[in-house]
Amino acid sequence: MEKGETLGGPEVAQALDQHYGTPGLLLALWLLAAGDHTQFKVRYRRYMALEAEAASLWHFAVSVLPGLLQTPGYARELLSAGGFKGDELTKQVEARRGRRELLEREVAPPFRTILSEAVLWTPLRDAGEWREQLEYLGEMAERPGVTVHVLPQSAGTHGLMGAALMFLRLPEGRTVAYTETV
Repeated sequence: MEKGETLGGPEVAQALDQHYGTPGLLLALWLLAAGDHTQFKVRYRRYMALEAEAASLWHFAVSVLPGLLQTPGYARELLSAGGFKGDELTKQVEARRGRRELLEREVAPPFRTILSEAVLWTPLRDAGEWREQLEYLGEMAERPGVTVHVLPQSAGTHGLMGAALMFLRLPEGRTVAYTETV
């Protein structure tokens, strides 16, 4: 690998991301270099690069937890429901786990999310995995710079129903919005 003769594996890219404080960025680049175009949609690769450099992140979700707050068990069930299987599923779960490091590092960017109450009332099939997910969410909510708000069901309908929205504030002050509809 040091001579440029082999690419190495995703675990090497993840370890380097952790060492250099670039969570997810080197892994995303590794995936591009490996030519695995099924790993992430092209439009999502650009988002991941921006996410890794963001000075702050704001998120709104109606139906699922944001990837940055998902445990591997939650991600696995969610991605399985989306049609991923076998090795492809494992790669997706590992990539999502790599993105989590963005908020777990010592100096993390501020992250704020507004979750619909429905997200918290939609358990995983495995009660143990669901408990682990809720515990992780609680731990992350206690971290400095991480704020979790819950939009109660009683708030009724609103303009963002059926959408997930992320705002990234970049170091130079520019704001980028990313959305996926459910």
